[in-house]
Amino acid sequence: MKSECKNMTAIICIFCLLVGITGCKSSDKADRESKKTLTVIAETMFRRTVEEAADYMMEKDPDMEVKIQFLPDNQEKRETEIQKLRTQIMAGDGPDVYLLDNLREDTTVSQTPLFENPYKTMQSGALASLERYMEEDTYWENGTYKKEFLTAGQYEGKQYMIPLSCSYEVLMSETADIENLSDKTLGEWLEEAKQSDNERLKEVMRGRDMTAGRWIYNAADYEKQEVFFDKQKWKTFYISYHMYRKSEWEQYIEPKKEGDVFGRSDRVDFIDDSIKAVALIPDLEGRRQAWVQAFGAVGMSCEDKESAYQFLMLFLNNEIETERSKQGKDTFVKGCIDMEIPVQESAIESRWKEIGISDEKVQIILESFREVEGAYFTTSVEQFLTNSVEEASWRCDDPNIDLTQWEAEASEFAEKAWNDYNMLVSE
Repeated sequence: MKSECKNMTAIICIFCLLVGITGCKSSDKADRESKKTLTVIAETMFRRTVEEAADYMMEKDPDMEVKIQFLPDNQEKRETEIQKLRTQIMAGDGPDVYLLDNLREDTTVSQTPLFENPYKTMQSGALASLERYMEEDTYWENGTYKKEFLTAGQYEGKQYMIPLSCSYEVLMSETADIENLSDKTLGEWLEEAKQSDNERLKEVMRGRDMTAGRWIYNAADYEKQEVFFDKQKWKTFYISYHMYRKSEWEQYIEPKKEGDVFGRSDRVDFIDDSIKAVALIPDLEGRRQAWVQAFGAVGMSCEDKESAYQFLMLFLNNEIETERSKQGKDTFVKGCIDMEIPVQESAIESRWKEIGISDEKVQIILESFREVEGAYFTTSVEQFLTNSVEEASWRCDDPNIDLTQWEAEASEFAEKAWNDYNMLVSE
């Protein structure tokens, strides 16, 4: 009898234990299923800021789970992953949040973008419009975001993409003697360089082959299906530029000082204490624009678009920085997602002051930022022009090259570029 009681007691204990375990598993499963989930696709280069933003989002809302997928840096793996993602997006099952790097003109650093042409992606219906959430967000009234940049992410008056960082080129001067260039075109800058003894100006103009896709900024309107690429103006500059470059090459024996190169493009984030003035490099029309580098968007298939928008905005507003400061902690999320130029004055000011740049130089950077008239997304056409012109420029030291060859190349490149733009806007 005692033996039977002992056996019965053991069975009851085991049963209770199993029920407890099953109950825990069921409870864990229920907790997971009850949580809201945001799926994020992001560049690996954004890992530090994106992971910190995700941690903050989940701390703020314990019922929220943020799942991040980083695009591989390895090109082969990246292309495989991108093909899978494109298939999912076309099937209406893409991620909730996109945090991406746009195409770079320099193919040595550029990787296959998820969106080959952001303008066409905005037209595709794959992304959600964000103006509803933006209208309720006081950031857009009180922040220092450069509103002109928003136009790049709009289609038919609706906001589908938000630029998160940008890049633009400048001419820096140690003598503040460049005011005469402020209202001139790129072609006029070239003529000035031919007559000038300003070595920085000469270097910047020698390096225009590395930015040939920017000789004409924003050369197409995808919404109106119009091409603004002026073939004749581009060809004329191509020939004039190569004649200048060949002349400079023949005079150029060795760098004037250690660190100098034959052609240099200045970036405003490389400013040093010797700089007294900065001028934005214009295009052939005299426009001064930036190109979008990092950008964010919300997927149309996202079930919680408001939370997705709030997560995206963590890379612009100061919410994380404010909360971490209250906790006595620092943060990597300070108004910009990467190390390119921020798209808001507050982030520009805080970044450069943090690395020890003087207030005077920070003001010079801010002044250049204020002069930027707008921003645009680069595409494969700009990449083609830059690669083609840069390759052709290496033949400047060829004694057998003549004007006829440059004219033929200019016509070939310009014609292809115009046709490619036309094809893209017509698709």
